[in-house]
Amino acid sequence: MTIRPTSTFLFILFGIFAGQTLLAQKLIALHHNGTASFHTTPQAAHDAAVNGDTIYVPGGNFGGLSLQKSLTLVGVGHHPDSTSATGRTNLAALHLYDGSNNSCITGLYITDFIAQGDIWGVLINRCYFVNGIRLLPSNTGMSNWILHENWIGRHPSYGPSLVLHGSFSPVNFIISNNVIEGNIGYNTSLRESQLTNNVFLPNFYLQGSNIIVKNNVFYPNYIANGWLTFASNSEWYNNLNSGVNGGPTSNNHTGSGNYLDNIPLESVFANYAPGNTFYQNDFHVSNPAYLGDDGTPVGIYGGQFPWKEGGLPFNPHIRSKAISSTTNPDGTLQINIVVKAQGN
Repeated sequence: MTIRPTSTFLFILFGIFAGQTLLAQKLIALHHNGTASFHTTPQAAHDAAVNGDTIYVPGGNFGGLSLQKSLTLVGVGHHPDSTSATGRTNLAALHLYDGSNNSCITGLYITDFIAQGDIWGVLINRCYFVNGIRLLPSNTGMSNWILHENWIGRHPSYGPSLVLHGSFSPVNFIISNNVIEGNIGYNTSLRESQLTNNVFLPNFYLQGSNIIVKNNVFYPNYIANGWLTFASNSEWYNNLNSGVNGGPTSNNHTGSGNYLDNIPLESVFANYAPGNTFYQNDFHVSNPAYLGDDGTPVGIYGGQFPWKEGGLPFNPHIRSKAISSTTNPDGTLQINIVVKAQGN
């Protein structure tokens, strides 16, 4: 599953800025078969879209969006250093329902995220989830999701970062290169999935089974606190501050190559303090000896999806803009936008 930039992006970009200047409002661009149209809310763009379309949401504050189609949803990013020209894309709520299979979501700052139904093939990357991700699978459950390079906060009521509800367990998830503040689970478990190259901060435990857990960085004393008892039948490789070397344990965990010294995270990362905001920390691993099973560093800068500085989405990034407040005597509007292409 790949997100691809479109050749009409610069046209869409110009249309957004020209529209915002003339209409004094944020416009959402819908790209369909090489043609762009503009809408005043993300939901209006969604309702006009068909499966396979792309919606570009500019910087600004937007309300809720109920996604019931297979779409690509692109914001401008969330990192303050990378969105100074545009502001971040804030969505108050993003809810996924049946019909949103194979959707791609990137570059958003999301306060409330819920997915409900039998939804498969979703890709989410480079987003900031203020209150975590709440999944409510039904019938056969959810499957084949990829979550990478996200900040995933804790849900204020439930505690987990990934809140899993329902009688059916999410299955075949790849959760990679994220910073995760709370635990995974609630009243159901993750199954037959992979947790790779994540950073797990305090208050974490894993509720799941048949999971490959490798190259992650855990908060110290993860094992001492007994959290491994919430999971079973899983394989643990090259994790820092957690794992099993040998096995099987009483819960049928096995593994090797784990670094079990309970190293304080202040000594693991280039810059980390519990009181810092996410953006103040630097999660580069300072000790080159802590390597994953693939020879790259443990944590978010190694593995298959190395963390991209600034968390920018794939599309060309607006580095600066200057738009005149008035037209020239000949009726032209002066617009100067500096755009940088993104390699990924």
